[in-house]
Amino acid sequence: MRERKVEDYLRQQVMRAGGLCEKHVSPGTWGVPDRLVTYQGKMFLVELKSPTGTLTNHQIRDHQMRLLRGVTVYVLNSKEAVDAWISKLEGKEL
Repeated sequence: MRERKVEDYLRQQVMRAGGLCEKHVSPGTWGVPDRLVTYQGKMFLVELKSPTGTLTNHQIRDHQMRLLRGVTVYVLNSKEAVDAWISKLEGKEL
């Protein structure tokens, strides 16, 4: 499965749950997460990968920089991972 399919599936599932799933871009900055999810007053950063995809060094550095500031970047690499994340989101476990 391609990364784009996982990304499309995430967008569909977030919208089904009543949230927003926007493309996240930061011109001139490498490694930023793919999507900004807004759901019930909270925002989440999500990086999408194919099942065999790996994070680049730029992405690893970006995620570590955000974690040091108290922000988690969720990495999802399959429809099953999206379903599990959405379930946690809806159950307010995130």
